[in-house]
Amino acid sequence: MAVFQRAACSHLRNIRQLSTSSVALQQTNIFGSPLPEVVEKHGWEGAWSQAVTPWDAGKSTPLLHDVLARNILPPGDVLVPGCGAGYDVVTFAKAGRQTVGVDLAPTALQRATQLISSPELKALQPLAKFQRADFFTYAHKPFAVIWEYTFLQALPPSLWPAYAATVKRLLKPGPSGQLVTLMFPVGEHAGGPPFAMKPAQLRSLLEAEDFECIEETPVPAALSFKARAVRCSLEPPSHCRGIGCCGKRDGTRIWYHHDSLFAPPFLVFDMQGREVLCRWQLSGHRFPETLTPLPKPARERKAKKTGGDE
Repeated sequence: MAVFQRAACSHLRNIRQLSTSSVALQQTNIFGSPLPEVVEKHGWEGAWSQAVTPWDAGKSTPLLHDVLARNILPPGDVLVPGCGAGYDVVTFAKAGRQTVGVDLAPTALQRATQLISSPELKALQPLAKFQRADFFTYAHKPFAVIWEYTFLQALPPSLWPAYAATVKRLLKPGPSGQLVTLMFPVGEHAGGPPFAMKPAQLRSLLEAEDFECIEETPVPAALSFKARAVRCSLEPPSHCRGIGCCGKRDGTRIWYHHDSLFAPPFLVFDMQGREVLCRWQLSGHRFPETLTPLPKPARERKAKKTGGDE
């Protein structure tokens, strides 16, 4: 009996430790890193110079390659705000896109410049440009595509309305322009950056600036980085409660749990992605000049009928 009691006490201590770690994660950020404290004290340059960059996977997200392969973006130049080390800028350049990456952190831009200067990528330099600039005051002719990979949610929520106004200013209106956003984390996660957001919040934010959503799709785990695609929780799904083990495989989810005082804590692995892909364009109803113009003879006939001038 004493052996079982010791095992039970040990098991309960493990649960408390895991629960405490979960709380600490929320007090830091979704990656469990000290990023919020570093950014608050030293800014984003401090995060880069101290290598506190848990989001940096050393390459573009698989989702970007999928978006380019689907050929769903309008032709034209691309803006990548908060470009960091420049992976996404390089990926767009490889696809033949004139692309500008903007960031405030000198260390990030130094890494981006080193990347594009490497022998295997040097030929892409005419297409890939990096600029140190404040996104909110950045001046440029409107872009065909603005690609942002969690840039919005790296900003404090107080700046989200200014973000919406800025992307409106920097994007071509109507079908000629698309804003592509990658939401992460999605929901009500505490702390940040990155700060959690719900799809309804993003819709409200951008619709106030005349954007309309043309795609809102949960990102499959296969197209997300591993850190963004796997969840671990101490609480099993309701249909998995009970004594013993339970597993389910449907191509996207794998759940295992033990419901026993002497077994390991509940573990739930959700293999679905935790990102949401959204594509937006500025409404053609609000910007009628972006609609396909009438042929010239028809426009002249319309002007004569109404008595107006072209």
